[in-house]
Amino acid sequence: MQRAIADRRLVRVAYEGAARSGPSVLLPLVVGSRGARWYLLAAPARNGTADLDGIRTYRVDRIIALDVLEEHGAPPDGFDGPALWRRMVEEVEGLRGEARALVRVEPWALRALRDRFGRQGRPVDGRPHVVEVRAQSVPALAEQLAGWADAIEVLEPTEVRRALRELGERIVRRHRDP
Repeated sequence: MQRAIADRRLVRVAYEGAARSGPSVLLPLVVGSRGARWYLLAAPARNGTADLDGIRTYRVDRIIALDVLEEHGAPPDGFDGPALWRRMVEEVEGLRGEARALVRVEPWALRALRDRFGRQGRPVDGRPHVVEVRAQSVPALAEQLAGWADAIEVLEPTEVRRALRELGERIVRRHRDP
């Protein structure tokens, strides 16, 4: 993929993802990682130039076949790959961060929790051991926090505290001794 980007060659990919599956001819523009995952930013080529209106993010582990084609393509004049990557990261993080909670974290677990949440976990100024964490939804946030039960207390909002309690109750019901 990196060679195709460097040589400005089009690629045909078969991709299995939520939005689309099947072969597509694309101009690969940027490859980057977010944590342990690698992503490709690519766009369809129109008359040899990347159509940035059609740009899309592809998880590399969902590309099931890749052929580098003989045809060449180019990004449009003034294309700024690093800026595009930053914008994509901000958009994805925004989607992931619609639900939020403030949690008090035991000092021994602070670093591990912040590592786990990455950009979606940030310290709250003036409140030692309090971290704001985010996820795409309240249930998803509760699920992510459940494993930290001995290390955190959700301070707010009530919706996350309720979702965490309900999750705990479901776990207890499911795993009661017969």
